[in-house]
Amino acid sequence: MAPSKSPRSAEEYSRKSKSPAAAKTVDKEKDSAGITVTVNVDSAVPVHDAESFAEALLRKEAVVSMDNDALEAIAQGFSKDECVVKKLVVAGTDDYHIEDSGELLGEFLSSLSDIESLQTVVFSGHVFHSLTLPAALPESITTLVFDNCSVDEVTPEEGACPGLTTLVFQKVRDLSTLDFPEHCLQAVTRLSISRCSVTAVTFEDAAMLEGEELEIAGCKYLESVTLGRDCFSKGEALYMSRNTSLISLAFGENAFQKASTWKLALSELRSLTFGGSNFIDMEDVDFTAMPELTEIVCGEGCFHSGLTLICEDLTKLRRLELGDFCFEKGRKIYLINCGNLRQLRFGKKCFRAIDDEELTLCDLPKLEALAIGDSSFSKLDRFVLLKCQALKEVTIGKGALKECEYFVLLSYLNRVHVEESGDTVQFLPEEYPGLPQEADITCQKYCFRVEGCSRLATLSIGKGAMPRTKHLEVSFLKRLKNFELPEGLFEDCETFVMTDNPKMTELHIPEGCFPSLKYMSIQDLPGLQDLEIEDNVMANGGFVIMRNLYPTTISVSLNSLLCTASSYKSIPNKLRKCCIKNLTPFQKKIASDAFLGQSLVGSISVLGVVAIIIVFLV
Repeated sequence: MAPSKSPRSAEEYSRKSKSPAAAKTVDKEKDSAGITVTVNVDSAVPVHDAESFAEALLRKEAVVSMDNDALEAIAQGFSKDECVVKKLVVAGTDDYHIEDSGELLGEFLSSLSDIESLQTVVFSGHVFHSLTLPAALPESITTLVFDNCSVDEVTPEEGACPGLTTLVFQKVRDLSTLDFPEHCLQAVTRLSISRCSVTAVTFEDAAMLEGEELEIAGCKYLESVTLGRDCFSKGEALYMSRNTSLISLAFGENAFQKASTWKLALSELRSLTFGGSNFIDMEDVDFTAMPELTEIVCGEGCFHSGLTLICEDLTKLRRLELGDFCFEKGRKIYLINCGNLRQLRFGKKCFRAIDDEELTLCDLPKLEALAIGDSSFSKLDRFVLLKCQALKEVTIGKGALKECEYFVLLSYLNRVHVEESGDTVQFLPEEYPGLPQEADITCQKYCFRVEGCSRLATLSIGKGAMPRTKHLEVSFLKRLKNFELPEGLFEDCETFVMTDNPKMTELHIPEGCFPSLKYMSIQDLPGLQDLEIEDNVMANGGFVIMRNLYPTTISVSLNSLLCTASSYKSIPNKLRKCCIKNLTPFQKKIASDAFLGQSLVGSISVLGVVAIIIVFLV
C-alpha cells in the first residue's frame, strides 16, 4: 500500500473512494459474442435425389434432411436454375443423416458453387469422423455452421474456405482437440466455439490472421486455449465464459493486438499468459472475474495504452509479471486481497503516469521478489509495503521512481496506522495483549528505507533511480548478502545508515555515490570481509561512524570520507590490508578510537599485521 497524505490507517487507505468497482465493471452474465445461429429442424424436408434438392433451393431459406446416398447423388450435380436460397440447413434426423469419413462433405460443398445467393450453410445432427474444411468452398458462402454434430477431428485444407468469414461450432460432441494450423482460414473474421466437447483449442502462428471476434463459451471440458503469434491480430473483441474446466489461456505475440475490450468470466482459470503487444488499446484491465488465477504474465508492450490495472480478491495469485512498456500510460493499480502473491515484477517504462493517490498495494506478506524496471513509476511519489517478512529480492532499474519521496519496505506483523506531519511519515503498529509490541518507525521525506525484512538477500538499485533520495537506511536484514549500487547514485543524499546486516561479506560504494553525504553510519556487520569506498564519496565533509566491523580489507579511495569527525571501534583482528587515502589533518589527531587515524596504525602494529599501506594526502 502507499501511505495517504492525510492521517488514516493503511487498511483505510486501501478502501478509498476510488474503488476498482467504480473503475471497471465486468458483466459476468454477458457471455455471448453475438455469433448465434438458430437452427430449427422440425420443418426439414427429406430429399432423396438431386431433383428434390434443387426444388428445395427455390426458397430463400431451405431446411432439408438427407443421407449419404442423397448426398452422393447431389454431389454429381443438380439444376441450379432459379435458385434463390440464402440459407441452407442440412438437418439430420433418425431416418436421414450423414456419416462422412472425410470426402463427402467437400464434394457436396463444391457442388454448391455458382449459387451466388447462397451465404449460409448449416449442418445439424450429422456424424463426421474426419471433418475436412475444403479449399474448394464456394466463395459466396460466408457463414459455415456445425451444430449438434458428432466430430472426431477437424482438418482444414491448405487455403481452405477462401471466402468464409464466419465459422461456428456449437454443441459438437466427441471432438477432443481443435487445432487450426499455421496460416489457415485467412479470411475468417468471426469464430464461435460453444457447448462443445473439446479439451484443448490451439491456433498456430498466423492462423485466422484477419480474425476480429472470438467466442468460446460453455465448453465444460475445455482445459486450455492457445493462440499463436499474430492470430486474430486485428481482433476487436474476445468473449469467454462458462468454460468451467479452463485452466490455461495463452496469447502469442500480437494476438488480439488491436482489441480494446473483452468479456472474460473464467472461474477456474489458473494461468494467463500474454506473449507481447496484446490488447494494446485496452484502457481498463480487470482480472477480478478470474478468481482462481495463480499467474499473470504479460510480455513486452501488452496493454500499452492501459490506464487501470485491477487485481482484486485474487487470493491464489502467486505471480504478476508485466514486461517492458506494459501500461506505459497507466495511472491506477489496485492489488487488493492478493495476499498469496510471491512475485511482483514491472518491466521498463511501466505506469509512468501513476502517483501514490492512484496506487493501492495492500498487504503482501508472502511477496518474495519485487522488481521495478528502468524508468517505471517515474511520477510516483510514494511506494510503501509494510508486511515484507518473506521478501528475498528487490531490484530497482535505471531511472525508476524519479519523483519518489518515500520508498519504504518494512516487516510489520500487526495492523499499522499511518500518520503524516510536515516532512515525516510515521508508522504506528497496533498493540495486542500478550503479543510483543512492534516499534514505531518515522521516515523523513525523500527517504529510501528497507528495514526488518528478515529474508531479503539481494537489494539492487540501478543508475539514476530515485534521484531525490536524501536519507538512505538499510538495517536489520538478517540475510542480506548483496547490496548493489552503480556509480554516481544518490548525488543529493545526506545520510547513509547500514546497521545489523550480519550476512554481508562485502560492501562496495562506487565512485560518485553519496558525494554530498553529511552522515554515514556502518555498524554491526560481523561477516564483512571487504570494505571498498571509491572516489568522491562524502567529498564535502561530514560525520562517519564505523563500529563492530571485522573486514580483512579496507580500501578508501581519492577524495572520499573527507569527514570533520569520526568514530571507529572494534579494531579488526583479521585485518590484512588497509589502504587509506585522503586523511584530513583532523583525522590524524583524533583519539585512540578514531577511524583511519595514526593511532589506528599503532593498534594494527600491535596485532602484527602482515601488510599495511597508509597513504596520507593532506
